[in-house]
Amino acid sequence: MYEPMMQNTVSMLGKLGGSTEYYVAANTLQFNDYSKYHAASFNEAGKLAHHERQFPKDKAVAFEIGVRLAKR
Repeated sequence: MYEPMMQNTVSMLGKLGGSTEYYVAANTLQFNDYSKYHAASFNEAGKLAHHERQFPKDKAVAFEIGVRLAKR
């Protein structure tokens, strides 16, 4: 669903003359404190567990993309 939209964005940014990369980080935290919001559709415990496990990996990938883009 998002792939065509992202490819379109990459194509448009490429026309501006720069290099573009993207990385999809999914199942991200929506709030710092879920108790402050009525958001029953989110599984707070699941999101927190995923965040603790995945966020450091996502940050590392984003950093590496930044390094590659800065070298171009």
